[in-house]
Amino acid sequence: MAAWLLTLLAAAAAAYVWSAGRFGSVATDVERLEQELAVLRGENGELKQQVSVLGRSDQVSREALNELQADLAARDEEIAGLRADVVFYERLVGGSAQRKGLSIHSVRFEPGAASDHHFQVTLTQNLKKSGVTKGSLSVAVEGVQSGKLTRLDWAALRQQPGAAGLPFEFRYFQQVEGSVMFPEGFTPHRVHVTVERDGADVRETLSWEDTTKTKGG
Repeated sequence: MAAWLLTLLAAAAAAYVWSAGRFGSVATDVERLEQELAVLRGENGELKQQVSVLGRSDQVSREALNELQADLAARDEEIAGLRADVVFYERLVGGSAQRKGLSIHSVRFEPGAASDHHFQVTLTQNLKKSGVTKGSLSVAVEGVQSGKLTRLDWAALRQQPGAAGLPFEFRYFQQVEGSVMFPEGFTPHRVHVTVERDGADVRETLSWEDTTKTKGG
């Protein structure tokens, strides 16, 4: 009986020693894995930061490239317009153009802030013995508003009752510039330009599309 009990106690002691050793090994493995996990998390954070930096750098590069392309396109359009102006002025003063009195050479509209629109009207005359021509210029715009045909006269466009036309005075040519405002919901279709001077007025009607084309177009 005593021998049997001793044998049982010895087996229990051996099992305890084995279990304690095994538990210590598992605890060591867990600690090692936790350390490796911490290292991997640190590396993952660094990689995320690098990806974020590269992404911002790529976005900045793309934005800079888009701005550069837009600037180049604007410069090309400006150069084309200036070249067209040079050709026009050379013909006007060089004697190759047909001799005419006061006339409306071109009308251009460009959108501004909100419902404002800037316009530029080029007036010319190239008679050999022409003197200084002076007078005033005004515009009216026809379009659609709330489903109805509407004509906005100069006073309505300037939002000034009894507004006077823009003055001009030149010998060969002059660009008359100003701004007008369209009411909300108004869609322009036709532009009327009136040039008033002593003697005879000059009038011209153009489609809105023709007044919004670029110089090089």
